[in-house]
Amino acid sequence: MRMSYMTLCLWVNSMGYNKIRKYKNLSVNSHLTPNYTNLESDFLARKLKYFLRGFHRGIKDFSSSMSIIINIILLTVVYLIGIGVTSLFAKLVRKHFLDLKIKKEAHTYWSDLNLTRRPNEEYYRQF
Repeated sequence: MRMSYMTLCLWVNSMGYNKIRKYKNLSVNSHLTPNYTNLESDFLARKLKYFLRGFHRGIKDFSSSMSIIINIILLTVVYLIGIGVTSLFAKLVRKHFLDLKIKKEAHTYWSDLNLTRRPNEEYYRQF
Protein backbone atom coordinates (compact mmCIF):
# COMPACT_ATOMS: atom_id res chain seq x y z
CA MET A 1 0.00 0.00 0.00
CA ARG A 2 1.66 3.21 -1.17
CA MET A 3 0.46 6.64 -0.22
CA SER A 4 2.11 9.98 0.22
CA TYR A 5 2.71 11.48 3.61
CA MET A 6 0.14 14.26 2.99
CA THR A 7 -2.51 11.75 1.99
CA LEU A 8 -1.73 9.69 5.06
CA CYS A 9 -1.98 12.76 7.31
CA LEU A 10 -5.35 13.71 5.82
CA TRP A 11 -6.53 10.12 6.15
CA VAL A 12 -5.38 9.88 9.77
CA ASN A 13 -6.88 13.30 10.65
CA SER A 14 -10.25 12.22 9.29
CA MET A 15 -10.28 9.19 11.62
CA GLY A 16 -10.63 9.17 15.37
CA TYR A 17 -7.88 8.40 17.87
CA ASN A 18 -8.90 4.72 18.30
CA LYS A 19 -8.64 4.10 14.56
CA ILE A 20 -5.12 5.51 14.52
CA ARG A 21 -4.11 2.97 17.15
CA LYS A 22 -5.76 0.21 15.11
CA TYR A 23 -3.84 1.04 11.93
CA LYS A 24 -0.57 1.66 13.71
CA ASN A 25 1.13 -1.36 12.12
CA LEU A 26 0.37 -0.67 8.45
CA SER A 27 2.48 -2.55 5.97
CA VAL A 28 4.09 0.13 3.82
CA ASN A 29 7.58 0.50 2.59
CA SER A 30 10.00 1.31 5.37
CA HIS A 31 11.24 4.52 3.73
CA LEU A 32 7.64 5.79 3.46
CA THR A 33 6.56 4.79 6.95
CA PRO A 34 5.42 7.88 8.84
CA ASN A 35 6.03 8.26 12.54
CA TYR A 36 2.66 7.38 14.07
CA THR A 37 3.72 8.43 17.55
CA ASN A 38 4.14 11.98 16.22
CA LEU A 39 0.69 11.79 14.62
CA GLU A 40 -0.80 10.56 17.87
CA SER A 41 0.92 13.26 19.88
CA ASP A 42 -0.19 15.92 17.36
CA PHE A 43 -3.74 14.60 17.59
CA LEU A 44 -3.63 14.63 21.40
CA ALA A 45 -2.02 18.07 21.45
CA ARG A 46 -4.78 19.43 19.21
CA LYS A 47 -7.47 17.86 21.39
CA LEU A 48 -5.81 19.28 24.51
CA LYS A 49 -5.59 22.70 22.88
CA TYR A 50 -9.32 22.70 22.05
CA PHE A 51 -10.15 21.48 25.54
CA LEU A 52 -8.04 24.17 27.22
CA ARG A 53 -9.49 26.85 24.95
CA GLY A 54 -13.03 25.82 25.89
CA PHE A 55 -12.07 25.50 29.55
CA HIS A 56 -10.60 29.01 29.52
CA ARG A 57 -13.71 30.42 27.85
CA GLY A 58 -15.95 28.70 30.40
CA ILE A 59 -13.93 29.94 33.36
CA LYS A 60 -13.95 33.46 31.89
CA ASP A 61 -17.73 33.46 31.45
CA PHE A 62 -18.26 32.03 34.93
CA SER A 63 -15.97 34.57 36.60
CA SER A 64 -17.55 37.53 34.81
CA SER A 65 -21.05 36.48 35.85
CA MET A 66 -19.90 35.83 39.42
CA SER A 67 -18.20 39.24 39.60
CA ILE A 68 -21.40 40.94 38.48
CA ILE A 69 -23.45 39.12 41.13
CA ILE A 70 -20.93 39.72 43.91
CA ASN A 71 -20.51 43.40 43.02
CA ILE A 72 -24.27 43.95 43.10
CA ILE A 73 -24.60 42.24 46.47
CA LEU A 74 -21.56 43.94 48.04
CA LEU A 75 -22.41 47.41 46.76
CA THR A 76 -26.00 47.07 47.98
CA VAL A 77 -24.87 45.98 51.44
CA VAL A 78 -22.25 48.73 51.68
CA TYR A 79 -24.76 51.35 50.54
CA LEU A 80 -27.44 50.23 52.97
CA ILE A 81 -25.03 49.99 55.90
CA GLY A 82 -22.90 53.03 55.11
CA ILE A 83 -25.44 55.53 53.83
CA GLY A 84 -28.52 54.10 55.55
CA VAL A 85 -27.08 53.97 59.07
CA THR A 86 -25.52 57.42 58.67
CA SER A 87 -28.84 58.82 57.49
CA LEU A 88 -30.76 57.27 60.38
CA PHE A 89 -28.22 58.52 62.92
CA ALA A 90 -28.34 62.04 61.43
CA LYS A 91 -32.16 62.06 61.58
CA LEU A 92 -32.09 60.96 65.23
CA VAL A 93 -29.64 63.70 66.15
CA ARG A 94 -31.44 66.19 63.84
CA LYS A 95 -28.25 66.97 61.99
CA HIS A 96 -28.56 68.58 58.56
CA PHE A 97 -25.46 68.29 56.42
CA LEU A 98 -26.73 70.82 53.88
CA ASP A 99 -28.53 74.07 54.58
CA LEU A 100 -31.46 73.75 52.22
CA LYS A 101 -33.77 76.27 53.90
CA ILE A 102 -34.09 79.60 52.16
CA LYS A 103 -33.41 82.56 54.43
CA LYS A 104 -35.07 85.71 53.13
CA GLU A 105 -33.07 88.03 55.38
CA ALA A 106 -29.69 86.53 54.40
CA HIS A 107 -27.46 88.58 52.12
CA THR A 108 -25.31 85.58 51.12
CA TYR A 109 -25.18 81.87 51.65
CA TRP A 110 -21.42 81.74 52.00
CA SER A 111 -20.33 80.44 55.38
CA ASP A 112 -17.63 82.27 57.30
CA LEU A 113 -14.56 80.09 57.85
CA ASN A 114 -12.97 82.53 60.32
CA LEU A 115 -9.50 82.23 58.85
CA THR A 116 -7.52 84.63 60.95
CA ARG A 117 -3.81 84.64 61.38
CA ARG A 118 -2.79 82.81 64.53
CA PRO A 119 0.49 82.94 66.38
CA ASN A 120 3.27 80.67 65.01
CA GLU A 121 3.35 78.55 68.19
CA GLU A 122 -0.12 77.20 67.45
CA TYR A 123 1.03 75.80 64.09
CA TYR A 124 3.79 73.58 65.51
CA ARG A 125 1.90 70.79 67.28
CA GLN A 126 -1.41 70.72 65.53
CA PHE A 127 -2.36 67.15 66.36
